[in-house]
Amino acid sequence: MISLHRVTRLWRLTDREVKVLDLMLHGHSNSEIASTLKLSLPAGEARMDSIYRRMRVSDWRTLVFKLDRELQALSQPQPLAERRAEAA
Repeated sequence: MISLHRVTRLWRLTDREVKVLDLMLHGHSNSEIASTLKLSLPAGEARMDSIYRRMRVSDWRTLVFKLDRELQALSQPQPLAERRAEAA
């Protein structure tokens, strides 16, 4: 199975943004995310906005759709030439 970590590397998310995204995907509210990560609510929301910008989406639904599409693409077998290019 393709990990969320591999997908988030493609978008160059920071470790903190990956934690925020994980909490978002598990259904936590903005205030729960901020509290869990010991952030103020505005700081937590700023992290979420940063994730949206990096992933080039404007809302939650589009983020989930894009994430699902990326995970499906990564789970498809790669041609040999692409595997060799990644290994180099």
